[in-house]
Amino acid sequence: MPEYTMPTYLINALEEQFAESVSQVSVIEHSWYAALHGKILATTRREKILLNMAGDTFTQLPELVLHEYYHVVKQWRYGELSALKYILESAKNGYINNEFEVATNRYVQENIGTFSLLINKYRYDSWAGE
Repeated sequence: MPEYTMPTYLINALEEQFAESVSQVSVIEHSWYAALHGKILATTRREKILLNMAGDTFTQLPELVLHEYYHVVKQWRYGELSALKYILESAKNGYINNEFEVATNRYVQENIGTFSLLINKYRYDSWAGE
C-alpha cells in the first residue's frame, strides 16, 4: 500500500481549516483494507486515511478530503471515534444515521465553502511562488 504525499497547498488549507497540524496523517492509496469495505471511497483510522482510489483522484474531491480529515483530526485523534464505537453505532443506527457520519456530513456542509476558498488561496500562493 503506497503512501501518498498530499500536495502542500492542501496540507496548508487543512491546517488552517482545523487550526491544527495534519502533516502526520498518512494517506494510503489503493488500500486493500479500504477495498474490503465495498463501494466506499475511503475509510479512516487514527492518523490514517485509507483510500480505495489513487491519491491524485482524492485530492480532486474537496468534500471527500474535508470529510475524511474531519474523521481523523476531530474524531479519531481525541478518542471520540474508535473502530468499536463506529461498528456499534452503525449496528444501532445504520450508516446514514451513524452519529459520526452525521456530525462529519454536517461539518462538511457547513464548511466546504470556506475550505474551497482556502484551497484556492494556497494553490494560488504555491503557483505564485510564495
